[in-house]
Parts: sequence; C-alpha cells; structure tokens
Amino acid sequence: MIVKSSWRGIDVRNIPISIHYDPPETRVTHFRPLQDFTRISLLNTWLVALTILYHFPRRFLKSLTKKKIMAFIREQLFDKDEPVGVKALSIGFGVFMGIVPIWGYQLIVGITLSHLMRLNKAIFIVAANISAPPLIPLVIYLSFVLGIPFVDEPIVDLLSVESYTLDSIKANIVQYLYGSVALAIASGLLAFVVSFFTISWMRTNKV
Repeated sequence: MIVKSSWRGIDVRNIPISIHYDPPETRVTHFRPLQDFTRISLLNTWLVALTILYHFPRRFLKSLTKKKIMAFIREQLFDKDEPVGVKALSIGFGVFMGIVPIWGYQLIVGITLSHLMRLNKAIFIVAANISAPPLIPLVIYLSFVLGIPFVDEPIVDLLSVESYTLDSIKANIVQYLYGSVALAIASGLLAFVVSFFTISWMRTNKV
C-alpha cells in the first residue's frame, strides 16, 4: 500500500511510533520463513520492476512541461560556466553510445565513462536516446548500409521484406555490427561538430 500510494503521488512520510514486543517465550507467530521470504522477494522484485520500467518513465513524461524543457536547455546547453567543448563532447559521446551495439548496457557504460571523463551526464543521457523506439528502424537500416563494405556476402536489397527475416539478420549479424559501429562513430563525430559550432554561435550572438 505504501508503494502504490507513492506511485499515485501521495506524500509518504516516516513517523516515529512506540511499539511493545512480548518476551520471546510468550510470542506467537504465523510467519513461515521459506514460503513467506519467497513471497516477499517475488513481490519486491515485481514492484521494483514496475517502478523502473513503467512508473518512473510515466512520471518523468508527465513532468515534461514546456517550461521545464526550456529551463533544462538553458541550464545544460547554455551554462557559460561549462566549456563549449565539454557540452559538445557530451552530445557526441551520447549519440555514439546510443548507437554502438552493446544492447542493454549503453547507459550503464556511458554514464560511467561520462563520469570518468567529467562530461555533462544530463546532456549525455538525452543524446543517448538517439536509439529511442521511433528511430530504431532508421538506425538498423543505416547500420546495414554502412556494413556492406565489411562483409563478403552482404544484404544489398535492404528494402526487400525478405531481407529482414530473423534468419537473414542472424546470418548477417556481422554486417550489422560493423555497420552500427561505423554509424556510431560517424554520428558521434557529426553531433560533436554540429553542436560545438551551434552552441558557440548561440553564445556569441546571445541567442
């Protein structure tokens, strides 16, 4: 009930209370260690998964107002205390990590490296969403295109429906891997250059 209350936006607070425990020899318990610990563990796993995969993203999307988005852009992109190169590198690195084929680990690896390189982690996370679901087909398509020179028998007819069967993708996974790395490098460099000159121009002209 506490977790579901938090999901609904109800304020949950810790309130100190007094409690009395009977002496151990007089206590009566119906707790079953194996069964109840298993149930509690499964319930906690389910609640954590729902929170991470559904409720956190849902709450985040609902909080995206125009005012907050503009404030984020002003604070993260145009903060003059942070060098332009750091901002541009954060964007370029985010785009690179969003495309590079280490599925499921892009953000974990990217945030760790961003911290070590002292990049802007907020900008990195936004840029890494280049591989968000609406853009996935385009990323896959371009990866296969750029991977053509690296394999002996590539998928050439990329617009053919038969080329995108599961078997054909498995057979040409090398083409996709080479192409996605090439796409990640090219897109990251392009994003770095474009963002560097754009942010520099906007700072100079006080846009």
